[in-house]
Amino acid sequence: MVKINPEPFRVVNIVAILISLVGLVAVILLSSWTFYQSSKENKNNWNFYPNDHKHFEKTIDDLRTQLKDIEDWRKTVDKARNTSFNSDEHEHLSRLKRSVKEIVTHEYKSSGTIYTHWGSNSCPNSGAQLLYNGVVAAGYNGHTGGGADYQCLPHKPQYGYKNPGAQYTTKLGGSSMYGTEYRGDSIYPFKNDNNDGKSLNQMDSVCAVCYVPVRSITLMIPAWRECPTGWTLEYNGYLMASHYKQHRSNFVCVDEMPESKESGENTSGGSYLYPVEGICGAIPCPHYSDGLELTCVVCTK
Repeated sequence: MVKINPEPFRVVNIVAILISLVGLVAVILLSSWTFYQSSKENKNNWNFYPNDHKHFEKTIDDLRTQLKDIEDWRKTVDKARNTSFNSDEHEHLSRLKRSVKEIVTHEYKSSGTIYTHWGSNSCPNSGAQLLYNGVVAAGYNGHTGGGADYQCLPHKPQYGYKNPGAQYTTKLGGSSMYGTEYRGDSIYPFKNDNNDGKSLNQMDSVCAVCYVPVRSITLMIPAWRECPTGWTLEYNGYLMASHYKQHRSNFVCVDEMPESKESGENTSGGSYLYPVEGICGAIPCPHYSDGLELTCVVCTK
């Protein structure tokens, strides 16, 4: 039996262990170096340039401003919740809500509507805008031709062509327009609140053209004083037209508390407005009463 010397194997084992230890140390050193480089690179990536710092600070300021606005709004809401309103304030808020609702509802659906407020210099409804005011005018009551409807003439005309003199009286012919007076004589249904308590009989009549941006339809209802459900009252009054023995005109709804022109009484007018009475016959009575003055109302929607 051959005897084997174990010494060379011990040497081999020691060498193998040493090589393993060196490899392990090398792996550890390499891993450490790689981690160091990676950390260094990440650190560099987090550095801000001066402009980046300014942008970051501006963003922070904007966020702080928005947070302050939100906090102010929250305080306002909390205050509103804890506030008690009296009846007048509640009514004001209700009107405001209705106005906002009308604007939102009709903003893109309506181009507005226009009506003439006969007998007034202004537009009474809070939602109506005054386009202009003036005097009521029409053709002469004794002429067989010319215009038959009443017009609202502005106080200050804008002329173009100018040919002085009344050409309508010449052989060339023409047309004419005259101022209009209120005529009541023995029939006078109006209130004198806007005329210092004085009668408007033979006073020069006035008018105003009104624009309502949040509604699109105008309706004048004869013999009514109130608007249908869902409609807005602009004003109410009495029907007026030319005298039944004069040439016909259109019917207009004159405010129940009419105003007159500042010049006061003037009997030189060529056109007149008289209250209108309903006469039984084809008009159904007893729903109507024979000879009573007919009311009217102007509504928008």
